[in-house]
Amino acid sequence: MSTLLSTRIMLRPHRGTIALGRLCALMLHLLKGLWLTCTRYPRLERAEQAALLQRWSRQLLATLGIEVRLRGQLPAQMATCGQLIVANHISWLDIFAINSCRPSRFVAKSEIRNWPLIGTLVTRAGTLYIERGRQRATRDTKQILDQHLCSGDCIAFFPEGTTSDGSQLKPFRGGLIQSALDHGVAIQPVLLQYRNQHGLRSMAAAYIDDVSLLSCIWQLAYEPRTIVELEFLAPRSGLPQSRKEITRLIEEEMRQSLQAC
Repeated sequence: MSTLLSTRIMLRPHRGTIALGRLCALMLHLLKGLWLTCTRYPRLERAEQAALLQRWSRQLLATLGIEVRLRGQLPAQMATCGQLIVANHISWLDIFAINSCRPSRFVAKSEIRNWPLIGTLVTRAGTLYIERGRQRATRDTKQILDQHLCSGDCIAFFPEGTTSDGSQLKPFRGGLIQSALDHGVAIQPVLLQYRNQHGLRSMAAAYIDDVSLLSCIWQLAYEPRTIVELEFLAPRSGLPQSRKEITRLIEEEMRQSLQAC
């Protein structure tokens, strides 16, 4: 009996071995994505691009052993009407988690374009960058957002402006919400949470403080199992409130939902 038990233990893969295997799979998947964005992706129709982006994002999460769980009602994809997704920000994975459910163009800080491989991929996938510190940054970004929302694109951004550990929200900055109000498109709040295999809040995905991108990736690969939850709250559209009031209401609603988790 003891011999059989020891044999099973020896045959069981070590967590470090599993992590290395996941990292290799992730690297191959990123290289595949780089090849796709250089060859096939630019020639596809918008609907085909969205389907490819969604499938590729799901596969990326799977390489790291990450399971996606949805809560709430995922709104229907509209072909001619844009949408604005407003989400809390915890990790570099947030982009891919949202894309796995609803392919979107993201508004992100300009530093992301310099990330190894990932920066190139999200740039070629249509990410819109905001140059912080420039006086006209928000205004210039809003003009670009207006064009994409009018053409029916789904745009996503993180109003906190930075990442947190997921236990609480940081104050929202809703300057970009004005584009949705100007064009009457739906605003979709999404609350993200990362959990471990036991269902408890996990810090493995948190890209905060002095955590480097590589160490965050390793921590995720080393985890036995990670779950990312996306809660789609009730969308808001056609409301008469001001941008500041809408931003406050969305922040409060997401804060209450977070406290209930």
